[in-house]
Amino acid sequence: MARTAANGHLKPHLNQNGLKREDIKRNGYHNKREKNGPGTCVASRQHKQESFEQAPMYVAVMTYLGFGIVTLFGYFRDFLRAVGIEKCHLAQEREEQKDFVPLYQDFENFYTRNLYMRVRDNWNRPICSLPGPVFDVMERVSDDYNWTFRFTGKTLHNVINMGSYNYLGFAENNTDFMKTVAEKTSQYGVGVCSTRQEIVTWTFMKSWSNLWPLSSEWSPP
Repeated sequence: MARTAANGHLKPHLNQNGLKREDIKRNGYHNKREKNGPGTCVASRQHKQESFEQAPMYVAVMTYLGFGIVTLFGYFRDFLRAVGIEKCHLAQEREEQKDFVPLYQDFENFYTRNLYMRVRDNWNRPICSLPGPVFDVMERVSDDYNWTFRFTGKTLHNVINMGSYNYLGFAENNTDFMKTVAEKTSQYGVGVCSTRQEIVTWTFMKSWSNLWPLSSEWSPP
């Protein structure tokens, strides 16, 4: 049993903190020390079994079939690159470095070369405004199947922000937003991004829990 010094005397660690041996869990959590309500550790919560909607058979078949076809074409194109028929645009090792540990693994980059490149234009879109609820996107096109991009000089205005973490408007130069951010930071601090099992349940977490069922049932008109 671990012992700690208190006022010059050695006392068991459990006795010093007013805990009993049965209160200690194997994962290091215990319920008697929590002052913000009932125990929130993993051992003290009864988790409900999550249920997910079963995908229709035809959707699953078409999805796997699509990935299979793209994978087969990917191996075929890798063969064409290996024999020199098709040019490989990815970074490659120099011939002088063949005795060193390789930096690039061809098999690990298979997904990047043959799957991600086909839909790369849907990600990493450059913007030229604040990342608020809407922003301005710089138009770009590719002449080599998304290996490289070039700007057209046009700008797409008032595009709905669906991929930025600043969609709540915290990055905007708005006095009301800045006041709200400063007020909530002083109220909750900057370390409240952990889960309920790690910290307590805050008031804003309860409001989110009430909104989740409504947002899942909402459908656009």
